[in-house]
Amino acid sequence: MICKECGYRNKYRKDEAKYCANCGAPLYEQIETKRREPRTSIKRSKKSRKNKNLQKAANTLRTKWIGYGAALLFGSFLIYLLVLPNERNPDLGNGKIIEEKSGNPFVEAKVVDLASQFACACGGCDEDPLDKCQCDYAIEERSFIRSRLENSVSDEEIIEALNKKYGGLKGKLELL
Repeated sequence: MICKECGYRNKYRKDEAKYCANCGAPLYEQIETKRREPRTSIKRSKKSRKNKNLQKAANTLRTKWIGYGAALLFGSFLIYLLVLPNERNPDLGNGKIIEEKSGNPFVEAKVVDLASQFACACGGCDEDPLDKCQCDYAIEERSFIRSRLENSVSDEEIIEALNKKYGGLKGKLELL
């Protein structure tokens, strides 16, 4: 190491020599210090760490809100599925019976023929003809007729059974 005071070349290495062997001037001040990064870069790194932490927090919050939104959407979809069938078909869910007609046109013509001989016996339809009335009770009576016709029961037996079960036969006086 070369002394800056007298120019003497010392035989020691930089980290071993503390004083010049010729003049005794301190050599430690002459040792070149490592260049340090300016403080701004440290501040930047702290800022970048803060930014990264903020980004992580924002991503976590964003993920939570996406999860909440997905849960809300799924819940709305379930409610939609539960409520919509009643809105699409007002006959479902209201206690209203859906009349299932036979695929046989002969049976359906016979149901209308036999039902026209009866009045609806529910008491709320102003005794409308059974073949025209659309209340649940009339649908049930026509289903009664239809099931008997499909089992090959005679017309007279169907009329008698229907009158006995529901009443409402037109044209004949019923005995009290």
